[in-house]
Amino acid sequence: MFALVWSLMITALAAFQLTQASRSLEDGRLDTLGFLAVGSFVGAIFALVFDALVRHFRPQPSARFAALFVGLTTGTVGFSAFLHFLDCRSYYASWHSSTFKY
Repeated sequence: MFALVWSLMITALAAFQLTQASRSLEDGRLDTLGFLAVGSFVGAIFALVFDALVRHFRPQPSARFAALFVGLTTGTVGFSAFLHFLDCRSYYASWHSSTFKY
């Protein structure tokens, strides 16, 4: 449930920022919102797993809060960037006949 709420919140904030910047939600921007939605969902799951791992070694509430904060930040940005990388890689790979052919 937490991952779904985090994903919806991040996607809604990104859509709000796009509309405030007077940019329409076109196809390219909808792809970006999709990357953010999936990346933040997987990032929240990563943060929960990271929090459970830290909780095992340091049960203090401040350590758990820090672990969740670092996990959410790293997971959301990291997984969203990874999905964007895969999209760009598949786009540019269509121009080449073979991966390692020179």
